[in-house]
Amino acid sequence: MIKKDFYNISMNGRLAYQLMCLERYLLTKYPDNNFQELMKLLWPATNGMFWDKFVGYVIELSPSYFMEFDSYEKQIWHDVSKELYDKMKPTISTLGSDIDELFELLKDQAYVFEGTGVQKPGIESINIIFETIKILKDNNAPIPDVKDVAFSTIDQFRGWGDKFDGTKLSVILK
Repeated sequence: MIKKDFYNISMNGRLAYQLMCLERYLLTKYPDNNFQELMKLLWPATNGMFWDKFVGYVIELSPSYFMEFDSYEKQIWHDVSKELYDKMKPTISTLGSDIDELFELLKDQAYVFEGTGVQKPGIESINIIFETIKILKDNNAPIPDVKDVAFSTIDQFRGWGDKFDGTKLSVILK
């Protein structure tokens, strides 16, 4: 895989690709965990969820933030409700700081062209994907096929891509 493979992929497709990477990493490093609820929160980003809401989840569900204090009441939350906290705690509490880096890259992807149009080919965004791929390679996690997101092109919606049901790309939400 080379960077040019992503030149025609929309930002929405690129974010979906990173979510595919996250899933494969989670299943490789934490095979005994159930990540259904986590991925149910994140995948709607490809289908119309505002990306600031997506980033809010990514920040607050990062293990270092989520587990910084021993109770919901001691932390400041913007997107995670008490109910969601209680639902996610069994999963997030088993994850290591390695997930923080992948979540940070998801956040970077969502913000890389915030408030602007996507300048083709959007190499800054592609560089973020390749940082994610490197983490997967370094941890012997399978790399998703870029062809799975090729339908979402940079010519759609000024480079951002049309909305789509990304859960169809999920290996966790099958």
